[in-house]
Amino acid sequence: MQQAFELDYSGGWKSRKDSRYWRTFRNGCRPYEGPALPFLVAGCTAPYGTYWALQAWQRNLPMRGFAPWTDKQRGVELHVSHWSAELPELEVYRHWTYGRAHQGFFGRLLDRGQPVYGPRTPSTTARDGWSRNVYIDTFDSAYGPGWKHDTAIATHPGSGGFYYSFVQQAPPRGYPSDRPNGNGLGESYRISAVGPGVMPIVQVTLPRLTGFDAVLQLEATRRFDEILGDDRHCAPER
Repeated sequence: MQQAFELDYSGGWKSRKDSRYWRTFRNGCRPYEGPALPFLVAGCTAPYGTYWALQAWQRNLPMRGFAPWTDKQRGVELHVSHWSAELPELEVYRHWTYGRAHQGFFGRLLDRGQPVYGPRTPSTTARDGWSRNVYIDTFDSAYGPGWKHDTAIATHPGSGGFYYSFVQQAPPRGYPSDRPNGNGLGESYRISAVGPGVMPIVQVTLPRLTGFDAVLQLEATRRFDEILGDDRHCAPER
């Protein structure tokens, strides 16, 4: 069963019919002793050894390196998490795609060895509150200096897998320009994902490939087949 927080911004009135209920809280936290987290604002170790964390990030930045032009895109979200076991595992493997014409990566999101995904792949017409996206940012690319947001893709039902190639793509409809900004491949890239339930955001950062490595490619192909071999949508990325 998935878990989710129910948030009460009224100080207790919404959930307890007492707007002063928050004043009864006592701070039992010790300094944070948990694993390193991206976007960390604050964290603590609870009395029974569990962890709490607040992470702030701009999840809704526009794709393809465009600068935000709406309040929603500029907004910073505060993610609350609480956990006791190991963090979700974000496996990411680099490889060459499309006959070594492009670079890309693939992987999967796991929680204690089990794939993390929603029953359906979300879209503008289909919603799935339990789906998990991986958010892709690129550093010092054709999009510009520093970190720029490229896109977000959903983990696949069944495997929890995902794949992506850095290829030139036109911006979505409604963007300030309909011209591509380049393929997005930078000096490095990072992949972020929200863990299942009330787990934290996890992240992997990798450098670009600097040259073809046959041994690395062979191992990547083996991993690709292991994770995504049964997914017909992934065949062109192999």
